[in-house]
Amino acid sequence: MKRISIIALAALAFCSCARQASDVTPGRSAEAARLLTYVDSIFGKQILSSTMANVAWNTAEADLVFDTLGKRPAMIGLDYIDIRTDEDTTAGAYRPYDDFEMAKKWCDEGGLVAICWHWFVPKGPDSEALTFRPDTEFRIANMLTEGTWENGVMRHDMALVAARLRQFRDARIPVIWRPLHEAAGNTVIGGEPWFWWGNGGAENYVALWRHMHDFFKSEGLDNLIWVWTTETGLHGDSLASDAAWYPGDDYVDVIGRDSYHKTARQCLTEFEAIRKAFPNKTLALSECGDVATIAAQWQLGARWAWFMPWYQYNTKTLVGHEWADAAWWASADTTSVVVWRGETR
Repeated sequence: MKRISIIALAALAFCSCARQASDVTPGRSAEAARLLTYVDSIFGKQILSSTMANVAWNTAEADLVFDTLGKRPAMIGLDYIDIRTDEDTTAGAYRPYDDFEMAKKWCDEGGLVAICWHWFVPKGPDSEALTFRPDTEFRIANMLTEGTWENGVMRHDMALVAARLRQFRDARIPVIWRPLHEAAGNTVIGGEPWFWWGNGGAENYVALWRHMHDFFKSEGLDNLIWVWTTETGLHGDSLASDAAWYPGDDYVDVIGRDSYHKTARQCLTEFEAIRKAFPNKTLALSECGDVATIAAQWQLGARWAWFMPWYQYNTKTLVGHEWADAAWWASADTTSVVVWRGETR
């Protein structure tokens, strides 16, 4: 199909971890099955380029790459971070998710879409203030209990997101879906979680992930590829694991790692630790910033399925970019294993 031309290959070369989509989630759409099979097949052989939107819902960072290199990343990352604002129908309200056509156009032109969700919840049962940090009375342990205010928030918000994801399903567009990311935070080394979804411990987190997975499946969202972000890796000088937070093979398609301020050797250390922990899963550098070039990582053996530098607020150029500057991207441009939008290598 045109909108997923990057994965419409005449034949797929399977790597050792490749699997049929039915091995992970029965009932996956043909487009999502094809995309997952492709991502599995290139793992260790090629790497998809990608960029995060600037804040939420745009191609701003991808456009900067095009301005610099004359080509676009294979994938853009979007975020449902402002979806509660989007529900506001007051005059002049900022409604970034009304522009579904922007995302569809990107896919029609040969690109892929990944979506995450910085999930804002009320700070208290009667509070209008919202947060995705742990500074809230919102308790993940109460989310699956009927009648609690937390359960009401969960049901409302998941339905809101499901309705948006249904736009992609109805357009037959597969989505690389990365919710509830970095849940363990620094708890793996005795510190604190970074987000409220890590505030109730591993058991509650796994229950929430599985509930979301099953709810979206019941809503007919068969176009999702589920990416779970691990905190297995380096935390300062320590190598730690978050195995207790893993939702399970039946609920996860790809393992992501968010990595910042890392040398090529450190990236390899993380890659090898995650590969050992999840030997049957494809691994992705699902967020990164101020890390070694892809060429340097690849040469050492950190061979992710895709990379996604984070955005810099309101930047107009890649020169001096906080997370991935013009030189970093120029290096990616000369690295033969990197895949760009519209390419089918």
